[in-house]
Amino acid sequence: MKINRSLIILLALGLVIGLTGCKKEEKNYYPDCFSTSTQTPAINIISCGSVMLVNISKHQAILASFNDNNMLLTTQCKTFDVASNLNNLEISYYTYDNYPDSNYFTTCAGIAFMPGTYGTKIKWNAISGNFTIAVSKEKKNREDCEAYKACIELQNIRFVKENSTQDTILNSLVIKNAVVGTCVM
Repeated sequence: MKINRSLIILLALGLVIGLTGCKKEEKNYYPDCFSTSTQTPAINIISCGSVMLVNISKHQAILASFNDNNMLLTTQCKTFDVASNLNNLEISYYTYDNYPDSNYFTTCAGIAFMPGTYGTKIKWNAISGNFTIAVSKEKKNREDCEAYKACIELQNIRFVKENSTQDTILNSLVIKNAVVGTCVM
């Protein structure tokens, strides 16, 4: 059986095009880029404006504040180096002693005016690591104070205790579909 050489070339070209055409599209948009991540268990999540506070235990909280204007957040996942973006990101870790049966952050006022009467507050500031975020709606498509959703992931965040050189590492924290963007009154 004699096979036409141009037929073989066409079949090979069709196979290459077919295989590359079936390539799975990268999941790089909200919320698909977080589909393989597991949400971190949290007691509660409080969001006000572009501030997200996650109570990870009754005496530990992570605060993540991001500058939506300067970071040009979109529905596409973006990863930021914390050390290079200290003007646009504030990531803090709070620990509290005493009253282990109480939550210390319960409202937006608790974010802005953290109570000092519930024990010793210790603040740790992020100095390195990665912050990944995707939002459900870009700022240019939102009204002022319009709520939107955000997914964030903190990876290998190094915190340094305030007024100290003591440090600690947060390996990973994932929050999916937190409602943010509403104005703080």
